[in-house]
Amino acid sequence: MSGLSFVAILLGVFAIAEMIRIIDIEGGTAAEIAELGGNTVRGIQTVLANKLLMLRSSFLGMGIGSLPGAGGAVSNFIAYAVEVQRSDDPDSYGTGNPRGLIATESSNNGTVAGSLIPVLSFGIPGSPSTAILLGAFLIHGIDPGPTLFENSLDLIYALIVSLIVSNVLIIVVGLMLIAPFGYKISLVDTKYIIPIIVVLAALGTISLRSNPIDLLTILVFGIIGLLMKRYDYSIVALVLGAVLGTLSERTLNRSLLLSDGSLNIFVGDPLAILLVSLIVGILLVPVLKGSIRRARS
Repeated sequence: MSGLSFVAILLGVFAIAEMIRIIDIEGGTAAEIAELGGNTVRGIQTVLANKLLMLRSSFLGMGIGSLPGAGGAVSNFIAYAVEVQRSDDPDSYGTGNPRGLIATESSNNGTVAGSLIPVLSFGIPGSPSTAILLGAFLIHGIDPGPTLFENSLDLIYALIVSLIVSNVLIIVVGLMLIAPFGYKISLVDTKYIIPIIVVLAALGTISLRSNPIDLLTILVFGIIGLLMKRYDYSIVALVLGAVLGTLSERTLNRSLLLSDGSLNIFVGDPLAILLVSLIVGILLVPVLKGSIRRARS
């Protein structure tokens, strides 16, 4: 009744499903299972060649991050879905198309900055990390809200500068450490990697809520994720449902309480009508795009 753990679902469909999949693949290491290649310079060139994509996804992530309760997980998948819909070759996404990776990572970084907007302006945390930040503010007697910009503007600028510095440090650390260490991990035999990942996934899941149901959740969704990959169903759709399901349900209940159970609240003013129209338009875009493509061919 209280819902399934989102983290357990994620670990199931991504970590456990992948571990079950590679058990049956011959080859002792990840480097033998998949051909590894590429270098840092080409990676940087690829990102710089997709500057508009990076900017678009960053601003999308910032906008979603500014919505309380949405967070980075939502922005990642929405940015990815937007790029798939915009692409002339959507089937290439999920097979190594770098534009999908650029979209998700750019939106993820934008979300961090966007999530500071509600916590600083209204004292409403938009993600778990900003909830911790809000707690730190309250411990030190800092009251987030409009008065914060009047009385502690130096603190706001300190946060902005710290974001810039931390991003620079992440680039340096990433370029120096991730590639070499990632390559070394790929040389470890999968018979050691698989049990370590399964145990860590189980420990991480049970440590969040101490609920044994979460262990069953990662197992069941590991099998579901494996079957979805095998029969070419959308993992993104499943994860988005898990992310947005609880949020949508809670918001729907709150809206109906405000309107005494009337659905007119969703079409009762121009802003609501605009939002509903945008949702309908977004849903129709893939259908219309497919029809236009078929008509052209």
